[in-house]
Amino acid sequence: MSVVFDPDRILEKVLPKKADDLLTSDLKFRDKFKQNLLRLDFLTKGDINKGIAKSLQFYNRKIKDLKAQGESAAEAKAQAINGGALLKARLSDLVVEKASEDIKEKFAGKQYIWLPSSAEDPDPVHALNYGKTFIVGEGEQPGERYGCRCGMEFLGVSHTDPDIPDIMKVNPGKVKQQLETGKARAQEAAKARVADIEARIKEADAKIKDIEAREAQVKQAEAQKAIDFETKTYDLYDKVLKDNKIDAIEPIKYRVIDKSESKKLMIDLKIQKDLTGYTHEINSEIYHFITGIRANGKAGHGDAIFESKIGQIAVQKKDLLLIPEITKNYDSVSIKTRGGMKLRYVKKIKEKTYYYSESVSNPKSKVLRPKTMFIKK
Repeated sequence: MSVVFDPDRILEKVLPKKADDLLTSDLKFRDKFKQNLLRLDFLTKGDINKGIAKSLQFYNRKIKDLKAQGESAAEAKAQAINGGALLKARLSDLVVEKASEDIKEKFAGKQYIWLPSSAEDPDPVHALNYGKTFIVGEGEQPGERYGCRCGMEFLGVSHTDPDIPDIMKVNPGKVKQQLETGKARAQEAAKARVADIEARIKEADAKIKDIEAREAQVKQAEAQKAIDFETKTYDLYDKVLKDNKIDAIEPIKYRVIDKSESKKLMIDLKIQKDLTGYTHEINSEIYHFITGIRANGKAGHGDAIFESKIGQIAVQKKDLLLIPEITKNYDSVSIKTRGGMKLRYVKKIKEKTYYYSESVSNPKSKVLRPKTMFIKK
């Protein structure tokens, strides 16, 4: 006969198969099972009473909470106790933990073979130990970790030793079968985990590809939007210069102010006006600053010679493409209210500092239109 520590054999001897058999209808722990536990010499009465009391306190507290939430007494009791699963689990872990401590003391220095857990999904770390030889007292051993149900077959210990209880005497053939079955179960569980990991990786890859595809679509849309904005802006510029006047040309609406942009403006300008929903646009009013000397005799900011005399750089066609960046990521912004509300943005880009102003329309039209633009070195 082999000398074996088998947690399941011990638990089957002292606890019922059905967890709800542990309790009476009025939530009393059945004395039969308490006596079974007391027969285990490695358990004290205090350990047992403490384990039972913790679970019963939890059950009673849970019943009280559920009844306060409107559950009937019967339903609250059924939900809280849940078939006595918590009580059985707590007592099972107590028995195995104390048994493992007892073995560490009584079999210190003895060799043992690590036997498999009966769990359908065994601990993958413990599964690596199945069938290997260890020494009691050196490193982790079966039963020490919470919930562990691995066993031990002791080497060099005779079953005829009077100190060996009958529950530890097992037929060698049964031990061999337990080891083979446990290894096979562990292998199947490992395969299932690998398959699950592979499935998760495949799912993650699919999500990554989907995200990349979406990002590519967004980039493509943004690129197309930039191309469209450039085309429309250049057409507008050419049209305004050709006619040398403001015409009723369709404006370019390049961005609607969202809550985030409006909040930033409100903070930076120290104003209460919420511009959410207003639209930035570029229209033929760029005529005021892209020309040189306009028909009305007033100076614009498009004449390179004139602008250089006052330390500025002429506004060119390509500069208009920077307006969305200037109004979105300005370095500073200020406000003027005389003659209508106007916003003035300042943005340094490379070696140039851009000054761009917009006039804010009334709340009905909700538009921000170009007022002026000039560039300093």
